[in-house]
Amino acid sequence: MVGDGNHRAWGGAVALGYIFKSLAVVIICGLSFTTVLTLIFVPTLYAMFFGVKAEETGEPQRPKSL
Repeated sequence: MVGDGNHRAWGGAVALGYIFKSLAVVIICGLSFTTVLTLIFVPTLYAMFFGVKAEETGEPQRPKSL
């Protein structure tokens, strides 16, 4: 029956589903962004500011042009 209040419980569960779905998307995107930031952006800034050269990082050096 519509008048017994059960429709409110189901409507609330549906509304919570939308909230948790949105929350899950925000958490996943935030974790992805901070992972990229930590693994790529921060080491790049460190190398730029503190002058880390290719020989210190283990990368092969380019030959010097004549």
